[in-house]
Amino acid sequence: MVSLADTSYFIRTLHGNIVTNRCSPSQCTVPPFPSKLDRDEVTMGKRKAKRKPMKKSKEKLDTEFNCLFCGQESSVTCKMDKDKNRGILNCRSCGVSFEKVLNDLDLPVDVYTNWIDSTEAAQNDEVPNKRQRRD
Repeated sequence: MVSLADTSYFIRTLHGNIVTNRCSPSQCTVPPFPSKLDRDEVTMGKRKAKRKPMKKSKEKLDTEFNCLFCGQESSVTCKMDKDKNRGILNCRSCGVSFEKVLNDLDLPVDVYTNWIDSTEAAQNDEVPNKRQRRD
């Protein structure tokens, strides 16, 4: 093994090989680095690759609900008729049904909550209020 106290010095080539010269740096005819670098031989370092974000699974909303009148669980089904713009709720056990005119963004949960609101309003003998215009 060559010690650093020797008069020789080391030149590291592009490929990582170490070449020793037995002359002092002022007398050496071989340049320590090439004057022009070939693009094929020199590569840049890459950035650390980031992990792709995980897909978030969407939770599906229910289409079967509990009946308010008979108390059966998952007996009320909601069918959305987009052609006629109607949302229809039917209970399989007691036969109660409810219809609602749909908007473009309505879901089965919205029809069910409107059914709950309308039954509460009917029990309190109130007419469901439409939104009033604020002046």
